[in-house]
Amino acid sequence: MLVKELESLKSAGELVSLYFHGDEDPLMGIVHTVNNRVTAMVLFSENGEYEGWTLFETASITGILWGNREHRAITRLIDTSYDRVLPVKGKATFAHSLVELGTRLECIGIFTCTEDGEDKFDIVRIVDYDNHWLKVQIFGSKDTLSTGWKMIPREDVLRIEIDNPYMNRVVLLHRDETLR
Repeated sequence: MLVKELESLKSAGELVSLYFHGDEDPLMGIVHTVNNRVTAMVLFSENGEYEGWTLFETASITGILWGNREHRAITRLIDTSYDRVLPVKGKATFAHSLVELGTRLECIGIFTCTEDGEDKFDIVRIVDYDNHWLKVQIFGSKDTLSTGWKMIPREDVLRIEIDNPYMNRVVLLHRDETLR
């Protein structure tokens, strides 16, 4: 029933809020791709501003909200004058999308869950991987502009984001030689 409802909301171009286990704040956006394995959506802020793409396993969704007055107001603020194209195949699995995007794009945002249940967010580029691990280069925030390396179990990655304006600006700062 979940995939069928998400397909219907996708077809209608409906702005939705998706909830996940343990997260207080939902993700708000428009569903772009959905199947039994993976869901991709274009994210928007409460002001209707574009916030990039997110991909996650469809089974991780715990609730959906749409059609209320707030959603309708935010929908009116969204700039629909240009198409956004997801740079991954629509039928790809989450694990495949993670590796493809993480190695091909300059950066992705990854959300992981640690053993103690804490969620963590990193801006990374995947430099190597196998069936169990990811070796990533981390891009530190604008406060530190520190880079480093990290090994992450693939199974700990819950969600990824791409083309997020904040992440793009952080990577731009990392490229700026005058700041080093």
